[in-house]
Amino acid sequence: MQETKQAKQEYKTMVEKASPNSKIVTNCIKAFFVGGAICGIGQWITNILATIGYTKNETGVYTSAILIAIASLLTGLGVYD
Repeated sequence: MQETKQAKQEYKTMVEKASPNSKIVTNCIKAFFVGGAICGIGQWITNILATIGYTKNETGVYTSAILIAIASLLTGLGVYD
């Protein structure tokens, strides 16, 4: 029984050394700004399509398709995982 407790403690110590601490606040702030940028780009695309003369339904469909295409391209280029 003592060996099991000691092994668990050694494993816990090893995991704590190998796993870096998560920067939760920093990651949340970055996610906030990246998400805002994506929404801003989507709104910009929507405004351009509406100015060209597309209907509200068409702008929604085309904006979604364009954002998905951009995300696919950036993923293919290895910009982000």
